[in-house]
Amino acid sequence: RIVAVADVFDALSTNRPYRPGFPLEKCGEILEDSAEKGDLDPDLVGALLNILGQGAAVLQPVTS
Repeated sequence: RIVAVADVFDALSTNRPYRPGFPLEKCGEILEDSAEKGDLDPDLVGALLNILGQGAAVLQPVTS
């Protein structure tokens, strides 16, 4: 369950060949929607969003 949340967040937030990564706010919205639908563990999504909310200022997109 942890890996599922991490994988979805990574897929949403990183640049892909076919699209740029989503902003953190949009990633959070999508993760919350997935948790409400039962696709992801709501407790784990909440924990990730809490961590991101506390440290969003230090998170920068990886450009390589």
